[in-house]
Amino acid sequence: MNANEPFKGDAIPITLEQQKLLASAIRIQILHLLAQEPRTAKQVADLLGQSPGNVHYHIQRLHDGGLIELTETREVGGIVEKYYKAHHTRFHLIGFPDSQKGKERLMSHLLLTAKEREELRKELEALLLRWESRIPTQSEEPLEEVEVLIQLQRNNKEGGR
Repeated sequence: MNANEPFKGDAIPITLEQQKLLASAIRIQILHLLAQEPRTAKQVADLLGQSPGNVHYHIQRLHDGGLIELTETREVGGIVEKYYKAHHTRFHLIGFPDSQKGKERLMSHLLLTAKEREELRKELEALLLRWESRIPTQSEEPLEEVEVLIQLQRNNKEGGR
């Protein structure tokens, strides 16, 4: 997946700087909440169980990076409420180097307990097993070998809750 190849799916192209903004599980969660409906930083903070200041910081970074937009401002009791909306939650990096041609990369950052991480690992393993054990059917389209690499690794820069 690069700038010269059409991307399949509902992902939109982003720059390397924008991708760096997405290297945070809380920002991924914020994007998903803001994709559902416009919300304020306070509303998002309440839903995530995070401090409003922390969420406001991340929302401001996402907004400055062009990944979410300010849709409305309201003055309520002398306080200005800003409502933000995300139009996308799936992205692909534009301008891959030539060494990445033919490769598609799916990546996310999640906040998980140890038990949830193990559950995710088992689900991914079962998914791979299902595809590994299938017998290809006759098709007009030629088969190609695809390598799948799944890496679960702890991201020590994210503080969690």
